[in-house]
Amino acid sequence: MVVGIKQALDMKLHIIFVLCCSLLYSINGSSAQKKVLLISSYHQDFPWTSQCEAGVKEVLSTTAEINTFYMDTKRLPESEFQKSADLAWEKFESSKPDVVMLGDDNALRLVGPKLAEHSVPVVFLGINHNPRVYFSGGILPSNMTGVLERTPIMGSIRFIARILPDVKRILIIAGESQTSQAELKNTLLDQKKLATTGIVADVKTVNTWTGWLETLKSAHEHYGIVLPLGYFNIKNDNGQYLTGYDAMSEMSASSQIPIFVNQDYTVGDEGAMGALVIQGKTHGRRAGSIALSILEGASPLSLPPEVDQTGGFYFNQKQLTRFGITLPEEIVNYSTFK
Repeated sequence: MVVGIKQALDMKLHIIFVLCCSLLYSINGSSAQKKVLLISSYHQDFPWTSQCEAGVKEVLSTTAEINTFYMDTKRLPESEFQKSADLAWEKFESSKPDVVMLGDDNALRLVGPKLAEHSVPVVFLGINHNPRVYFSGGILPSNMTGVLERTPIMGSIRFIARILPDVKRILIIAGESQTSQAELKNTLLDQKKLATTGIVADVKTVNTWTGWLETLKSAHEHYGIVLPLGYFNIKNDNGQYLTGYDAMSEMSASSQIPIFVNQDYTVGDEGAMGALVIQGKTHGRRAGSIALSILEGASPLSLPPEVDQTGGFYFNQKQLTRFGITLPEEIVNYSTFK
């Protein structure tokens, strides 16, 4: 009788063990089947890239295996962009992801058209241009959706009117990179002059690093503040790549008026005075949430592209003191100081 009871208990324990193993296998197998490939236009240490990637992983890391390929197009010469895109495509073919995420315009422009020929869902993020321009016929493929990045330039100008009410003219300076030109086209509609809240803004494009610095050295003669765009892949006149902060440090040293930017990591003692910033991590979370919905069964067609132009304020006290600027208390309460 005792032996019979023991056998019955052993059998129950065996069944429980098998059920637990099956459940664990099911959970692990389900997770392993979901793969996300994030193809980034830039390099891993580029702050915007790392911030966006962190946001994506925050949403997806418990659901999917995430692999990242960095195209490095801020540091590679343009002649090597296609080679980098080809390597990204090889990564796609070898990893067989359930969802592909394309970070920033170069990835969408160079890899997007080939992905449009496949059924794999694609979620883009950090796109400054109209995504339709990268596809035949100007039509966004049915397997694609994502988050558009729209730098809050007009919001920055309105904000400047609050902290510097005496400033009536500002300079918006931009390079000739694709990102810069996309920002000017989609945010400012390629206008060379615009006005809002009593401020007139002139837009100037420069194509050399010397041109940037010379423009800044004389900007105080006509303007009260400078808003630079697209200074993240600038090379000096010797062809050496400058990090965003190194470029901003040289610009700050050359300028006799405050510099206001759209990236928090160039605000600092030797950098920009302040910034109205689209948060990279928040941006990545938004794109990650779209990818999660697709992994859970939603169609890209049912998820229209979103526009991200929300911002947070950053300031540097040394630069504020340098230019004798005192922020209104209500702005101080909603700002981060670096």
